[in-house]
Amino acid sequence: MGSTAFATNGPFGRINGNPSSLWLCRSGVFAYALLAVVAGAGALTLAQPQPVLSLASAQFFGLVALWGAWSVTLTLAFGCWMGKRLPQSMAAWQGGLLWLVWVGAVALVGSAALALGWVAHPGEVARASALAALLGWGLWWALAGWREEWSQRLLAQEAQQAALLARTHPHFLLNTLNVIAGLLPDQPEKAEMALEALSTLLYKSMVPPGPWSLADELAATRAYLDLATLRYGERLQWQWQLPEDETALQQIIVPRWVVVPLVENGVIHGVAKRKETTLIRLTITLREGSVVLLVANPMAAANEHLRQDGEGHRIGLAIVAEQIRRCGGKMSVSRENGWFVVSWELATHYRAHDGNLGRR
Repeated sequence: MGSTAFATNGPFGRINGNPSSLWLCRSGVFAYALLAVVAGAGALTLAQPQPVLSLASAQFFGLVALWGAWSVTLTLAFGCWMGKRLPQSMAAWQGGLLWLVWVGAVALVGSAALALGWVAHPGEVARASALAALLGWGLWWALAGWREEWSQRLLAQEAQQAALLARTHPHFLLNTLNVIAGLLPDQPEKAEMALEALSTLLYKSMVPPGPWSLADELAATRAYLDLATLRYGERLQWQWQLPEDETALQQIIVPRWVVVPLVENGVIHGVAKRKETTLIRLTITLREGSVVLLVANPMAAANEHLRQDGEGHRIGLAIVAEQIRRCGGKMSVSRENGWFVVSWELATHYRAHDGNLGRR
């Protein structure tokens, strides 16, 4: 069985693979960086022994501010260029490369200032480069953590929006309402159950993004399958294999929409494109310290040409894979004997914290 791993973003790489979303290329980032340079120059000036309101302090402030401004400009320019041209497989190294560029830019600008006579001693360039290395290392980790949190929130919002758009797609909603209208005269109880499933799905799509229990995720999945069954009838069959102790699913916290998109892919690319009965399998296995989920569906004959990376399924899968990865889990996609199989594994010692997943 072959599998495909999803490329991940480095702390200074692209957002969802889009080069135009590089935050290093944005004018706002450059402006904030210059403000930070000015603030840092002011702090260093105040730390000097000479009086603040003196020519020496003004010269020192101007030198540090100019030194930092040129270093930041060179660093951001190279980082923007690097992020647009390096392949995504190099994304994890971009943060380290950018740190080296920052230290090198400080040393280069300092060397130019030394040659122009603005800096008196080479030791000052060495001290400034060492200080830049320490500050850059700290900022690297701080910004990486901030971007990780921001990206997690963005992915949760994108997943929520994608799920809402998919579930409220005009054709899906129209077909569902038509089926419910057809059930009202003769099968009002079934129509009422369908309305409850639709309201459940819409409600769970519109609640604030963030992690929730695996039981909630499965409830949304069941609501979607109930509605899909109304449309496809006996063509759609689904089989769940859950742990004997289903109460444990209430204790397992997962990112929102990491199961529903997988099942929806099975319906869209399996059931909808096959005339015969199609079975969607969902299996959850609890291991020591982790939970493993597997979703499988037979592929339509028209989809047999799809590559191993699951072309045609990638939009929803990419969002799910990124959310699982950011929680320390892993996800794989494979094909075997005409079946499309998606599985992910996530540690069970995660709980919700400030809208993100964190360790206990």
